[in-house]
Amino acid sequence: MPNEILQEINSHKATHPILSLYVDMSVKSDNKRTYQTFLNKQRAQFPELDSDREAHHREPVGAVMSRIDDWLANDFDTRCKGAAIFAEVGGDWFHAISFPLAFTNRLEIGEQPLIGPLRVALGSERRYCIAMVDREHLRILSVYMGSVEEEKTLQPEADPVADVPPGGHAHKELQNWKAEETRKFFKSVADDVEKLGQSRRADGYVLLGTDENTKHFAEFLPQQVRERIVHTGHAPPAAGGADLIRHLAPVFAEVGAREESLAIEELLGRVRQEHLATSGWHETLKELQEGKVDQLFIARNEEKEGVQCTQCHFYLVRRDGECPYCGGSLRDGVDLVESAVRMASGQDVRLAFVAPDVLHEVNGVAALLKFR
Repeated sequence: MPNEILQEINSHKATHPILSLYVDMSVKSDNKRTYQTFLNKQRAQFPELDSDREAHHREPVGAVMSRIDDWLANDFDTRCKGAAIFAEVGGDWFHAISFPLAFTNRLEIGEQPLIGPLRVALGSERRYCIAMVDREHLRILSVYMGSVEEEKTLQPEADPVADVPPGGHAHKELQNWKAEETRKFFKSVADDVEKLGQSRRADGYVLLGTDENTKHFAEFLPQQVRERIVHTGHAPPAAGGADLIRHLAPVFAEVGAREESLAIEELLGRVRQEHLATSGWHETLKELQEGKVDQLFIARNEEKEGVQCTQCHFYLVRRDGECPYCGGSLRDGVDLVESAVRMASGQDVRLAFVAPDVLHEVNGVAALLKFR
């Protein structure tokens, strides 16, 4: 789960500087990965890593880099396209993630883990619960980031029925019996779809099957599930997990674009009306730190540097003078995008990263508020 991944990283109490590394591990056209070139360039920034003896480093960062090399070579899941690694420089803590999506290569050392790129990647993907429906069985899957997280197949417990000769009244009775068996089956498994969606925190539901079966099955789903059905259609001929995801990829892309467009439309409308919304870094940071933000919007390529009060720890865009809230001194060079992402994650604020041109009107950042 995205929140659990971030909470695990955020909950670490650092006693040493933290090295945060994001690596593009995708296979290139020549069937090779190029991450080692990036790591070698990063090592060039630390000439003190050279040592007199193999596997012995004069500097703690050298030991971390060796540990990273070992994990990437031996423990990275080669089915994935990205890796995120967080490690204490001079300490024992080491947290590495094989990620389905590629990252832009980046390495930083700071007081806290750099979670912005991970939060961007997690926030750009939606989770769907897919139900493949026919009269013989129900197959339900949870899919996220191009892979199947969980899958189960349910079948009806068939009641014994006597052999009935075809035709006439007897044949009609058999048809009615089969229809009733299907109805009971659909009713009995509808809750399983909701339970899987709830346990995986699905953003939407997809029903696949014949028009008759999907329409009939939807009638037994709880209202809150029916309201979140984003697509119904026929299942692809090849119904393996990978085939299914490829088949639905255009649907997921369209749904994501539509939902983002509606959210942006609401945001800009409320900003123009000055109704429970903020725009720009100064006002948005203030409301976020006061716990008033419901959803935070940041441009995907946004970069913003500011200051933090060393006494009350408030973040500010201004860089001179003293803290206007407590009079404390200000620490310069603070990454406000990373700080805002960290605060939003800690407050369980919904976070959306959108195309830069969309947020040009609000200077790269804005928010919907819960209250004033």
